[in-house]
Amino acid sequence: MASNLPPTSPSDPGYSIHTFIDRLVGHRLTLDDQDWFFGHPPDELWGTPGLERYVKTLCDFILDENADPINIAAFGLVLLKFVRPARPTLEEADLLVGLLHTPHTGKPLIRGVLSVLQGMSIPAGTDPAPLLALLEGGKKNYENECLDILAGFQDKPARNYLIGELRSYTGQGTRIGWLLPILGEQLNFWAVPLIMEHLLWIDREQPIPDEVWAQAGTVVVDTCRTFGWPVAMSHELVGPAFWSAPWQGTKEDFVGFASRCAVDVEDDYLDEIEHEDDIFRMTDWVGDTLIRELSVDISPYRKFRELRMCSDFDIRESLKAEKVKMAGILAVHRDLAGTGVAVDGGLWDHMRMEFRNVFYAHRLKRYLNSRTPS
Repeated sequence: MASNLPPTSPSDPGYSIHTFIDRLVGHRLTLDDQDWFFGHPPDELWGTPGLERYVKTLCDFILDENADPINIAAFGLVLLKFVRPARPTLEEADLLVGLLHTPHTGKPLIRGVLSVLQGMSIPAGTDPAPLLALLEGGKKNYENECLDILAGFQDKPARNYLIGELRSYTGQGTRIGWLLPILGEQLNFWAVPLIMEHLLWIDREQPIPDEVWAQAGTVVVDTCRTFGWPVAMSHELVGPAFWSAPWQGTKEDFVGFASRCAVDVEDDYLDEIEHEDDIFRMTDWVGDTLIRELSVDISPYRKFRELRMCSDFDIRESLKAEKVKMAGILAVHRDLAGTGVAVDGGLWDHMRMEFRNVFYAHRLKRYLNSRTPS
């Protein structure tokens, strides 16, 4: 008479990888089970249908303080790396990133968790806090893996951390070589003005090594190529000439440029646009600062506020129109990305202006750390 009992040994009929996982997470694994696992070709095991349902089960096992760390490293993490989906749901991604909170310590376990996370397409909204805590805790052994994983996060805390790492670069050290391409992947074309602003700022006091300029140039050119921008024009973005060129437009145009830079300085600027006094106060400070940075001649006026008051430029309406215009231009760039179709020259000219806006917004944020708009 056939037994209805589940298999408990590799010699029992019906024993499979499902049985192995059940025994692993139930803390019932024997040497016979381990021998069975190691004795099967990986393709035979991973080709078994239905393994994706074990993502949460295996995560719970890895976080179980009563689990054997050896079994976690040798089996739990190995299994999880193969059963976790390439494109997990938000719930699954939070579970997987949360494994960095494992109560079991030791490099093999942490490195195993990072190995599970690498190459995963991380959905928007996934909490990067465990990964950031590992980095901020001074775990130098895991920097490269953590930065690589962070590149997959479309999340403001992750972006802010990467930007902070760039700003901590003072012209020395090799870590920047890993960071620049990751910033390019995370921020797309907005990485270009961010990277160039910081390197040019540092280069004032501490000459940037040639290899770092070369790495930055590669990121800029690759970004431009991805979005269909002319390669010849992309080369002008590397180096100080483009970014530090004196202002050549009209006074009216400068009022608009300073206003858009003010928007980029304050992320929530447009959301609070009804507070006109705050808008004008910030814009006037930005304008006065840019006059010095770009050697702008606003004579016969002495201060930006005087120029703005005598201008027909409507800051509020212009900012609203600029927001709509930029949304359309960015949509075109996204549609053309990777198609090999060149961007129209007019769009490129507008993006160059936007790059300068963002470049000087980052420069202005530096000054805001020590100065207050008046």
